[in-house]
Amino acid sequence: FGKGESPLKEAKNIQLKDSIFTWKYPLWYDDNVKVENTTFETMSRSGIWYTKNILIKNSALQAPKLF
Repeated sequence: FGKGESPLKEAKNIQLKDSIFTWKYPLWYDDNVKVENTTFETMSRSGIWYTKNILIKNSALQAPKLF
């Protein structure tokens, strides 16, 4: 997921695997999310605010203010 704010805003029941987020607010207001082997790069800041029921495994969390 390259440039473009909030690419998965308000998504529900999603599974992400082997992904890379490079821009702002990737998972805002989401519900029931599973993330595995995913990288949240520095510019994907504030990426998981307002998200409910999220599981993150084996991922790189490089972004500030991610949660």
